[in-house]
Formats: sequence, C-alpha cells, structure tokens
Amino acid sequence: MPIDDGRSRAELAALVTSPKNARFSDVLVNRVWKRYLGAGLVEPPDNWNDNPTASHPELMRYLSHWFVDSGYDVKALARLILTSNAYSRVVER
Repeated sequence: MPIDDGRSRAELAALVTSPKNARFSDVLVNRVWKRYLGAGLVEPPDNWNDNPTASHPELMRYLSHWFVDSGYDVKALARLILTSNAYSRVVER
C-alpha cells in the first residue's frame, strides 16, 4: 500500500518542476548536454549532492533559465544544443 503524506502526484510534480527549484532544470540540462556532447557541464552527472560547480557556470545558468522559460520543452532544448556552435565543433572532429 502506498504511503500518502497528503500530497498528490500533481502537487509533487508542481513542486519538483517549480521555477524556484533550479536543481531540476540544472540536472535535465546537464543530462541533455551530456547526451549530445559526450560530457556534462557537471561531471559526474549523477553527483549532485554537494552543490557541484559546472565547468561553464554561465552556460549552465543560461540553459537552465532558458529551459524553465520554454516550459520544460526537452525537444526545444535539444534543438538549441544541436544547432549551437559548441555542438558543431564536436561533430566536426
């Protein structure tokens, strides 16, 4: 029997995806970035315990805010990364 602490799944989803919860957007941006460029902005991608520092914090902050503003549109995030100069430099190798 599931534990019910008074919160519904919709409330939990709203809490997790709240624009105030930067961790959610940071983790997703990092995973999509790693998927297409081979290395995340935060490595290792699963270690978010102690406020890890991104290799390029300004880029992480920009992409994270952009992702939230897009309404958490993963396809649009992928499109943004795949049409970036950074991605084109990786593909040219």
